[in-house]
Amino acid sequence: MTHKLKQDDPDIAFAKTILDKGWRQGAIFDPCGIVENIQLTDSELLVLCTQSCTVVSSRFATDPIVEAMVVKLLPKYNPRAFEATGKNQRKLHIEVIGSSEFKCIECDINRRFFLDRHHLLNINPLEEFEIGVEGSTKLAGWLGRSYTRIALPNLLARMLLENHAPWVKIDLNGPLLLRESARVESSLTAGGEIRMDPLKTHSRSIS
Repeated sequence: MTHKLKQDDPDIAFAKTILDKGWRQGAIFDPCGIVENIQLTDSELLVLCTQSCTVVSSRFATDPIVEAMVVKLLPKYNPRAFEATGKNQRKLHIEVIGSSEFKCIECDINRRFFLDRHHLLNINPLEEFEIGVEGSTKLAGWLGRSYTRIALPNLLARMLLENHAPWVKIDLNGPLLLRESARVESSLTAGGEIRMDPLKTHSRSIS
């Protein structure tokens, strides 16, 4: 059952402060001095991964935490790079708006943290490192796809190899991952290419 907050509830004021500070999904920030137990190098920051509606929610009891990911500041950005197009499952490059020194951030999906949402009250997003609406959408889509990738069993992969399927590329150094179901359907019907990549946590390697 959802209870309506009273107007004098401090969580309403906290939520307004977070909103006024400009917090949203994709906001980049430096947690040093506020958030403990997060080790970052000089060129690393955090980007907020949690959806904006949750970030600014006044219901702290229901949504007490937010998720953040480590990002590395890079001096160059190549929009055609594997990491920039979202085809790398572990690293994503997003163009930065407003910085003359750094052109993009590199997101590391394996370095994510959950933080108490109250920490946002004592930190300000870095205006000199913004990724904009387009960058935030790119980040959300990439994160979402990490949970919906389709894995192929090794037995099926062996059958494809034995039949010399021309539209399959397989990495024999690791288990297999089918990246996009839409590309699977188009490849099967049009003789296109399906690329499968290793995902070590899903199955054993082909020997």
